[in-house]
Amino acid sequence: MWLSQRAGRVRYMDKSTDIGDVTIADTQTGVVLDGEQRSLGLTFPGGYAWRPRKGQNVVVLKSAGGESLVAGVPEDAAPSDLAPGEVLIRADSGSSVKLGSDGLILHADRIDIVGELYINGEIYKPCTCS
Repeated sequence: MWLSQRAGRVRYMDKSTDIGDVTIADTQTGVVLDGEQRSLGLTFPGGYAWRPRKGQNVVVLKSAGGESLVAGVPEDAAPSDLAPGEVLIRADSGSSVKLGSDGLILHADRIDIVGELYINGEIYKPCTCS
């Protein structure tokens, strides 16, 4: 992206928060803000892990000590079908997991279960009949 194109983007006035594009999507994340910053840490809610992809637009938080952390992806709003208290996790592939008030909903082409599967407290045993 050309610097002239970046100039037209909306930026937060508070420099403790900024938005930039990921240039390095590896264990050492790089983001272009005013200039490229490398080796940025990632931060997210406990128990959740994510790695941004190259070119993805991300929110960067800056501490008073000067450390910068990639915090997430800017979104205009949550999906309209997401109720208060519900959680939706989406991947670029289109797969998603929704922890809704009415239960767990998985959207994926394939679901792999590693370990034992229990249904209503009972271990699942597939039918071996023919």
